Amino acid sequence: MGASSKFIGQPTDPLEFLYNENWITLSSIGSIFTFALVANFRANVFDKIMGYILPIESFDFMKVELPDIGESPNINSMSSYMPLNLESTGNPNIIEFGYFVRESIIWIFMILFLYILAVFVRFPDIPGGNSSGSAIM
Repeated sequence: MGASSKFIGQPTDPLEFLYNENWITLSSIGSIFTFALVANFRANVFDKIMGYILPIESFDFMKVELPDIGESPNINSMSSYMPLNLESTGNPNIIEFGYFVRESIIWIFMILFLYILAVFVRFPDIPGGNSSGSAIM
């Protein structure tokens, strides 16, 4: 056995390896497009409706301004609507708890909505409904 011998049964082509290991399947490709659809719905519809119902400005009273200990540079972060763009978050000495509270309210609302939807449609379909919410196969 020399250094040029191959392992038996090991594919040398990366595409053959992916095909044999079933890493890229129709369900994984479908999941990518489903995630893109849901993200687009959230950014273009849901977030705008929530911005109207729960405006960010109504949570401004929860800002905490830290004492200034010297000149601090502005912090750039990814834009929530266009992740490839950086936006200035302003003064780094301000902690905005209102954003967290607002997102928590939205999260609680969505979890309750999904729970009620799951109970209403009786997912999975078993007599008496499923109070645990887990999918039983």
